[in-house]
Amino acid sequence: LRTAYFMRVPGIEENPGYSFLWDLPSRRSRTTWTQFNEYKIDYCACGTTFRGRTRLQCWLLPFFPALERLSCRGRGVRDHSKKAHLNLSGSSGGRFRTSIKTAYPEKLCRLLAELLHTSAMSRLTAGLWKVMRPARALMSGGAVDTIVGSTVKNG
Repeated sequence: LRTAYFMRVPGIEENPGYSFLWDLPSRRSRTTWTQFNEYKIDYCACGTTFRGRTRLQCWLLPFFPALERLSCRGRGVRDHSKKAHLNLSGSSGGRFRTSIKTAYPEKLCRLLAELLHTSAMSRLTAGLWKVMRPARALMSGGAVDTIVGSTVKNG
């Protein structure tokens, strides 16, 4: 995210919600950046049977309320379905149960793709308006469109 910041391009960092990485001064200082958003997301709000909390820090991306709604306040019970969270402690079949959390839920992927698409499209259209600067002026004989310094006579 730091590289994105210095290059002035949008960026997202994701790490487990309770990771000690979030306590590092470099991560904490980001909250002072302009155009910065942070989301705490629980996988159960995306349709999984386990809680699986993760955290996203986003820079130069618009606030996205759909991500804000992906948190669970239930203790041991999923907010959205009222069913118990699956306990992922221990191992099964020679694998740690927590390994199930390595894949992102499809709903989360779709929302992040939508956020990035929305941001790219708004930046693209904003950039086009800066380049085109459509302006109408009246000249003798009719309206004239001025686009990027060239004049085209209408009428």
